[in-house]
Amino acid sequence: LLAAKDAVVAPSEVFSTITGDYAIPTILFLHGDGRVRAAHTGFSGPATGEDHVRLRREFESIVQELLGIAEPASEAH
Repeated sequence: LLAAKDAVVAPSEVFSTITGDYAIPTILFLHGDGRVRAAHTGFSGPATGEDHVRLRREFESIVQELLGIAEPASEAH
């Protein structure tokens, strides 16, 4: 876990594969060997409606992939 401090350090100084613009919050999904699988900046909370639902599904899918968990064939909503 890396958190913002008084002295801002560019993500590229910590993870050389991260380039370009960044914002807080930024979440990095890492493979077990430390390679970056995905990065996301910004926040879409529950008040954003479908954006929040879509982001949550995307995050859950990435985590399941990294953990080697198969996604269900279909979800009942």
